[in-house]
Amino acid sequence: MVQRFRVPRVSYFHGQMDDLDWNRFDGFYLFNPFQENRTPEQKIDPDVSLSPKLFTSYVQFVERSLGGLAQGRARGHVFRLWRALFRPLSRG
Repeated sequence: MVQRFRVPRVSYFHGQMDDLDWNRFDGFYLFNPFQENRTPEQKIDPDVSLSPKLFTSYVQFVERSLGGLAQGRARGHVFRLWRALFRPLSRG
């Protein structure tokens, strides 16, 4: 899509979220991450293990990563939005 629409200054990282330095990025796109752990009937990848505990673990990892971003990054707005959306779910 980036090439098709000639979007400048965009790059993708393919891998695990715990393998990257979150401070290298200016913004994050988080669209319904980890939801399949809460709704296994909508499983995306048959080779991935799912559980409510994994959902909680993933949410907490992202919270720590967003909370640890340097000032001036997407930290404030993204972190507040993330906590508002996912913190209640990770407790239930």
